[in-house]
This record gives sequence, C-alpha cells and structure tokens, in this order.
Amino acid sequence: MKKYPKKTIGELCNIIKGETGIASATPGEYPLVVTAKERKTSATYQFDTQAVCIPLVSSSGHGKKSLKYVHYQEGKFALGTILAAVIPKNHYEISAAFLHQYLFFYKETKIVPLMKGAANVSLAVKDIAKIEVPLPPINQQKDFIIFFNKLQKFNQELIREFDNQQKYIYQLKQAILQEAISGQLTAEWRKQNPIQKGNPDTDAAALLAKIKAEKQQLIADGKLKKEKPLPEILPDEIPFSLPDSWVWCRLGKCSLNRDDNRQPISRDERLNKEKIFPYYGASGIIDKIDGFTHEGINLLIGEDGANLISRSTPIAFVADGKYWVNNHAHVIGFTDISILHFIKHHINAIDLKPYVTGGFQPKLTQGNLSSIIIALPPLAEQKAIVEKVDYLMKIIDQLEAQIKHRKQLAEDLMQTVLREAFE
Repeated sequence: MKKYPKKTIGELCNIIKGETGIASATPGEYPLVVTAKERKTSATYQFDTQAVCIPLVSSSGHGKKSLKYVHYQEGKFALGTILAAVIPKNHYEISAAFLHQYLFFYKETKIVPLMKGAANVSLAVKDIAKIEVPLPPINQQKDFIIFFNKLQKFNQELIREFDNQQKYIYQLKQAILQEAISGQLTAEWRKQNPIQKGNPDTDAAALLAKIKAEKQQLIADGKLKKEKPLPEILPDEIPFSLPDSWVWCRLGKCSLNRDDNRQPISRDERLNKEKIFPYYGASGIIDKIDGFTHEGINLLIGEDGANLISRSTPIAFVADGKYWVNNHAHVIGFTDISILHFIKHHINAIDLKPYVTGGFQPKLTQGNLSSIIIALPPLAEQKAIVEKVDYLMKIIDQLEAQIKHRKQLAEDLMQTVLREAFE
C-alpha cells in the first residue's frame, strides 16, 4: 500500500454523526448500528448507503483509550448517537468495504491515538477527517475485498471447528466426572478390592460412621460447633443407583463447616510482613499476597487443607496449607484430608443450580451447601478415583492447550496475511 497515493478521510468521505438514541430507539425492521458487535433494530432509518461506522466513545471508559469495533453497514440502517458514519463521496474512488477493513485493521494506530479526554474519553469527527488512507485503484480495492471475504470465511470455519473441539473437551471432562461419581470409572478396582464390612477403605457406610464419630468428638472438645440436623435423603432425590459399597449422604454429613471460623485480624498481625499466603476468591486463587497486610480478608485457614466453593457461580477447588480467602467462597474441611480431592471432583460434576437461591444476586448459602447430595465411595476407592481422574484430566488439558494454541495460530495467520496485503 505504500506505493499508492494517500488522501485524508475528510477529502474522500462525508462524516455524519448518528441520530438515534440507542436506549430509546423503537425496535423495528432496520438495523441499528451500536458500539457493540451485534446490531440492534430501529423502526426508522437514517442512511441508505454503504458506510464505515466508527464509535466516538472509548470501549473501556474510565479514562482509557480503547476501541473494540469499527463497523461496516450497507442499505437502510439507523446509527446510534455515539457513532459516526463515514460515507464515500465517490464510490469509484474509494470503497466503503475496503476503507472499513483498513481502519479496522489499523484502529490501534490510526484511530485510538486520536481519542481525547480524562474521564470521558471520546473521538472528534474533525480528527477522523484527518486520518490518511492509501488509495489503490478501485478495481484493486474490490479484488482485496473478494480476497478478504474468502480468507475470513475460511478463518471463521477454522475457528468454528476449534470452538467445537473445545465444547467436546468440556463434554469429555463432564463425562469422566460423571463416571467417577457414579462408580463406573472404578468398576474394575472394586472387582480387585471387594467390600469388607466395617472397613472404611472398602465400605462407605463404615467411612460415614467413622466421620460421624470424629465430628462428635470435635464437638465435644469444643473444636466444632454443633450442627443443625440435615433432612433425610428421599428416594426421588436419588439420581442414579450406586455400587453396594457406596452410600448417599448430604455434604454436611461428611464435611466440616469452616465458615464459622472466620475471624477479624488484629493490627499486629496485619503489620507482620514475614509470612506470605495464597489468596482465594470466588473463582480460585487470585494471587499470592501479604496475608497480614491486605485489606478485606478475614480468614486464615490452618495447614490441614480444605475445599473452597464459590458462592456466586458454584465451582469447587482445593487449597492446601495456609491461605487467605475472601467472603465470596465457602470453606469446608474434612476429618480425613484424602476426601477433599474427591469432593472437589464431585461438586464440579453435578448441577448446583437447584441449590442456588436469590434473584438479583443468586448465591449458594452455607445451608444449601450442606444439603448437597453426595455419592460417597469408600476411602481407598476415592483415592483410586482421584488418581484416575487427575491422570485423564492431565491428558485432556494437554489436548485443550493444543486446541487453544492452534486457534491462536489461525488468528495470527489471518493478521499476518492482512498485514502483508496492506503493507
């Protein structure tokens, strides 16, 4: 493109601001171009032409220069008031489709630097008019658009295939977890390790009785608060049949509520800068922080490990050792640390929506968390399940990483070809 003459957008195009209020527009038959990727609709139209539509406000706001999209629209359409339509004066001199691809590709260097403002970052029409663009012959511009459309179609098909593969990966993970919590994954293990009544390693009923006795002792010693009785599991609540050595129980029956242990941290502890702990929130580990000085944290867990379960979008993850956790996650522990990894897989295998309550801000309460129904295997089988699941998940994670890498390569290739075409 360097060999071609350049002209400013102001010389080549008319620049007209949109007239339709995005929030107040009456839906209708005409596309309404907005700052987001997807169009809205309008009962009226402002333009009947081919145009490049450029947002006049930052995509990020908060004093940051940013532009996610530059749109192309043709035919009859409405335009939001916070966008401007760039319309060629002479369609035999500059193609709107070509101009769109050029501006979209170079938006970070051609458009974003023109944005101004401290809090409300915006783009002025007069500055858009100053942008220079190369001007190859119109037939070459049309050839470029044909080439680009073919390239884009191929790239979209490729990305769609990668997206499908990622969906299959998720489905495969869920299938493995379902087999894990139903006993199918360790059917061969049980043949080699038949049930021995009274042995927690092969008899889940014995394991549950052992946990109950250990919890009662913790309550007697004052180390655990007395728990509210949990309802019995009704037959219509049971989703599938279990192996003879397994039992159904509610999560509160086999776990320890650690949420009650949340304590305020003293000033002296906050000033102690020697110990560093991981910091967990609703979606897992956030970062390693100075646990004693970070504000807004009110819980330090001991060294026996625990499950953390998100309150807002229920997922489970494991934390070992000492760590901080904010109020966006529940904390449950176990009398035997071996159980927590199986419980993590179990929580992530089931649908927790029935246990989530609340309208505007739905969340998983501690009471509902305790009532979750768990398919509990014997202790030794839990370990076998975790070992097998972790092995399979490691392989799947490697496949997923390859898919993401190939998807990124496809995107990079598209950008490289376009760069070579423009430059």
